[in-house]
Amino acid sequence: MFAGVFPPFFQFPCLCLNLVHCVNASSRSSFLVGPIISSPGSAAIDNKKRVYFAGPDMLSTAGGQRYQHFMIKAAGGINVAQSSKEGWSGITLEQLINWDPQVIIVADYCSSTPKSFLTDPRLKEIQAVKTDNVFKVPSFILSWDVPSPESLLGIMWLSNTLYPSTINFNLKKTIKKFYSSMYDYNPSNSELSTILD
Repeated sequence: MFAGVFPPFFQFPCLCLNLVHCVNASSRSSFLVGPIISSPGSAAIDNKKRVYFAGPDMLSTAGGQRYQHFMIKAAGGINVAQSSKEGWSGITLEQLINWDPQVIIVADYCSSTPKSFLTDPRLKEIQAVKTDNVFKVPSFILSWDVPSPESLLGIMWLSNTLYPSTINFNLKKTIKKFYSSMYDYNPSNSELSTILD
């Protein structure tokens, strides 16, 4: 049902959802089908945002072959490091400044935090820093940017984050349905607040 809709890197989480769909749970998995297939990456978005994804550390970013690159693309963004064919690509501070991303996304497992970017005087002229558009990837069972079913929530979150005035997935409602369907677990309101904080 999902296979073939996404780039190869998305086959694993989509196959996991296929299992949910096949094991008498079509209604339980269908709530993710429409929103993801019609995600902004395949829609006409004017002025797509330039995104820098910080991986293990501030100057290690997702190249064009990494899973996170495809997530950015699916969410309607442009990965500033897409020309790199490496996995995690080490870059210089000058390269990051020259890219001048509009949004910076920081992995949950990154040694740096959004505050690290926002308070580093060397980065003060970067658009994302000037506009306070530096965000940490949510995490619950796993970080939402790794190859797991949760990364589909990551696409929704990233779409909302990149285009808050255009995209408005109801994440709290979707998160509850997702964990209930996939893991038979109902996150509390406190947990939801922590995830999306």
